[in-house]
Amino acid sequence: MRSPFSIYALAVLGVVVSLVGCGSTGERSSADRAARNRATVKGLPATGSVLGSPSAPYTLVVFARLDDARTATFVNETLPELVRSSVRSRKLKIQVRTLTPAGAASDAEALARLVQGAGLTGRFWDVLGTIAANYVGVVDDSLRMRVEQDTGLDVPKLRALGDSQRVTRALEVADNLGEAVAARRFALMLRDSTGQQTRVPTERNELVAALDKIIGGRPSK
Repeated sequence: MRSPFSIYALAVLGVVVSLVGCGSTGERSSADRAARNRATVKGLPATGSVLGSPSAPYTLVVFARLDDARTATFVNETLPELVRSSVRSRKLKIQVRTLTPAGAASDAEALARLVQGAGLTGRFWDVLGTIAANYVGVVDDSLRMRVEQDTGLDVPKLRALGDSQRVTRALEVADNLGEAVAARRFALMLRDSTGQQTRVPTERNELVAALDKIIGGRPSK
């Protein structure tokens, strides 16, 4: 018969093993999401924060704070569907306008400068995919390490590029345009070839239905 102490020790060991398992599962899940995000954009033309053919007649403008959960949902879940339905068929291109809050420095600004710095090297969408898969409320060494491991890019160099005047101007433009359309944290606008803009739903199914109605093209099965 086991002693109460040995039973207690086994119980504690079981909890520890369970927690370690959950952690590794979470890491695998994040790594899988990041890999899927990279696969989603692989082979597509990309210039800075614009994904898709330059000749596509419609542009989906994504106004997004990168510390907002809706941004991660868009990249992880909605973007693959849009790529299948409209981007690869050259009906739609997608542009991300990274929003930064006024005032004190924040994760939103740090993340925006990081991806915009990556955009200057042609890797905006790879870094965005890794951030969307891994950001959990703090920009720390773990996130920076994940960006480097996933993309092979040097984060200090990306941050230096992100601090450039070119990126600062791009962030100012994004904030001004976002304010003009009342986009505070996350909003989607569809722009046609004439420059006319229409706000479209942010929820995935509603967005896909709206785009299908306007530009056509459902995802292939």
